[in-house]
Amino acid sequence: MAIDFTDSLSESQSILSRRTGSKEEERLLSLLRPLCEEGLSGVLNTIDLFRLIQALDDRRWGPKSRKEFLRILPKASRLTVAAKASLVRALASVTMELQSEQAIREIFLSETGEQLTELKLLVDCATDGRDLLHILTYLISSADVRFDIVQHFQKSTQGVPQTLRVVSDIDDTLFSSLNDNRYPKGTIYPGALEVLAALSQAPPVFLTARPELVASVFERLTHTQLQRFGIKRCTVLSGRVGGLFGHQRMADQKARTLTSYAELYPEHQFIFLGDSGQGDLAMAETLLRKKKSPVIRRAFIHRLAPGQPGSDPNHSLIRSYSDYAQLASALEELGFLTREQLERIEKSVTLPDLHSS
Repeated sequence: MAIDFTDSLSESQSILSRRTGSKEEERLLSLLRPLCEEGLSGVLNTIDLFRLIQALDDRRWGPKSRKEFLRILPKASRLTVAAKASLVRALASVTMELQSEQAIREIFLSETGEQLTELKLLVDCATDGRDLLHILTYLISSADVRFDIVQHFQKSTQGVPQTLRVVSDIDDTLFSSLNDNRYPKGTIYPGALEVLAALSQAPPVFLTARPELVASVFERLTHTQLQRFGIKRCTVLSGRVGGLFGHQRMADQKARTLTSYAELYPEHQFIFLGDSGQGDLAMAETLLRKKKSPVIRRAFIHRLAPGQPGSDPNHSLIRSYSDYAQLASALEELGFLTREQLERIEKSVTLPDLHSS
């Protein structure tokens, strides 16, 4: 006899609120199996999917509860986009086997158009380092699964008008950090948040040379830092330890990372904000060198000091700026901002007093 949706939801939540063993896992599955399509979707749209996936273990000597759940999952065809994103991130938070990878593939393939973009962005704003690029590059081991997902991203957005997306460096671009003595270290640049908000409704992408370590320590810390600045939703793309040695290595590494990331979002056009201190000009030139379909549309380089290497671009699609009011003026001239947006940003920019003691 089918179990009532309300009763199943209530008991499932009760089980997940405490420690679970094999008996509790089997009880969870017994509550989910008999549910109809609408009932199962309703439960999974409501409960904590991270907790559910963590609770369902695949034991070496014992029941394979997670695999059993994944066999039930296709019946839940009415999941919301938010629930699908939570499920992808939950599956990425545990050791993945082929069945989990295939489930993630089916979740992505179930959406197209704007809903697919929303799904990708929800997955991508993870603060634990398991963003979309990390999942596809490092967690999914099946080349076939990865190919199917990326191909779907490409095909399902054909004919969809491209929208603007901002990619920004962090240190000395978003806030004073390494090479800018005009502001106290850690000071967010006046007008920076206003420019990011005005340019695009999509969450910004922050591209950093900070290495991605075990447990994504730097990415977690970076998200915490950005949240203190008021940036609640974003993607942080980290580098590798080897990229810390030399500006050209940083540039090459950032270029590879952003190229791979852009392949996942053919519906977006990217513009890049960087600075003159860490090879960002060289990276922008590399990305714009591809004439047929450059990864970025334009680049803007924050000039940290007159005459500093990397502060004077020669490329027609790269401009330098000294502050965010000057950047906003260039963006308005090129049609990325309206006159009203420019005026609001200019009012928010207060330049430092360089003559004070």
